[in-house]
This record gives sequence, structure tokens and C-alpha cells, in this order.
Amino acid sequence: MKIMFITDIHNNYKDIEKLLLNNIDVIIIGGDFTIRGGRDDVKKILDNIIKIFKGKILAVPGNMDKKEVLDVLIDYNINIECSGVIIEDIGFFGCGGSEKTPFDTPNEKDSNDIYRCLVTGYNSIKEAGIKVMVSHNPPFNTKCDKVLSGNSVGSKKVREFIENYLPDYCLTGHIHEGIASDIIGKTVVVNPGPFQNGRFAIIDIKTAQIFLNKL
Repeated sequence: MKIMFITDIHNNYKDIEKLLLNNIDVIIIGGDFTIRGGRDDVKKILDNIIKIFKGKILAVPGNMDKKEVLDVLIDYNINIECSGVIIEDIGFFGCGGSEKTPFDTPNEKDSNDIYRCLVTGYNSIKEAGIKVMVSHNPPFNTKCDKVLSGNSVGSKKVREFIENYLPDYCLTGHIHEGIASDIIGKTVVVNPGPFQNGRFAIIDIKTAQIFLNKL
């Protein structure tokens, strides 16, 4: 199975049509569809993706998306926040939003709520052979959560969840500078960078290869 992971679109979806999707089985969207946008903004983005991709789409909201965005993901049957889905023995689950930021964004959460959400999602796919976690908020102290100063600003609770539950992959975003892949124990952490700058990742589950790309 080949997965395309995009995150942090921030309303800049004009380049969606440039994506080569012929060999992609699943598109995962890691949140921040918008910049403080809501239902109608996300529908426009999803409708543009659905126009060019007929495969499975899965998503969580970001901290910059209004809370009503979750209802849109549920209506489109693509939500994996606090829930999950198994496709070909690969379990996908996640949590959107983020912990508190200095910017008072629309979808911020208590760290314990994020942990509980991930546990709930994990439990819904725990029988899957391969487990793919989608967390808008990256885990603390990896290459994927470092800002320009070099400081790690990710979530300690997300990292704690990874250390306790050992998913195979953690697909994340939120920190635009943290473009990298890294490892926590057996878990491969991937932050492709923001799609608003043309960045995305391809994960080949069969070969365990990860490609960080830019349009």
C-alpha cells in the first residue's frame, strides 16, 4: 500500500491538481486545512481532492481549523480523530488539534485529552498488523518538532503515547520547520512540512520506504 500524507494546507490548495496520484491507495490529511476557517472552507478543499482522487481519504483537523471542521470530516466519512479504520490489515487512527499555543488558535486541547483521544483511536484498530497514527501535534524531542531556534515544541503526551503503544508510524505536521523523519523506539515519525509550500510525503508500507517531496 502506498500512502500520500499532506498536512498544513492552510487554504492553499491550488496545487492539489499537480499531485501524481496514479499509484496512491490512501491520502491522509493531517489537519490545518485552513487559517481559522470552518465548514465551507474545508468542503471546498475536500471537493477539489475528491475531484482528482477516487481512493480512500482519511483526515484529522488541525489547531487552525474551527471545531466545526470535525463535523465535516464525519459527514464526508473520512474522520479518524479519536477513532480508526482498518484497510488491508493496516490500522489508521489519530488525533487532531494541538496543545495550547501562544496564538490562541481555534482547536487547542488539554494534553490529557489528546492522550485519551489517541488511546480511543488505537483501541479501535488494535487488531491491525500495522498501525499508522496521525497526530497533528508532533511528539516532543524529535527532528519533527523543532522550530528555527532548535527548540523542541512538540507534545510530551503524544511522545508518551508512542512510547507506551508503539505504533509503526506517526504522521504529523503543525511545526512547519520540522521537515524530517525520525524514530522513537520502533515508531517512524514523519513530518513532510506544509502543503501550502508544496510539501508532501509518500509512505510505501510494503517496502517501508519514506519519501519527503516538494512540488
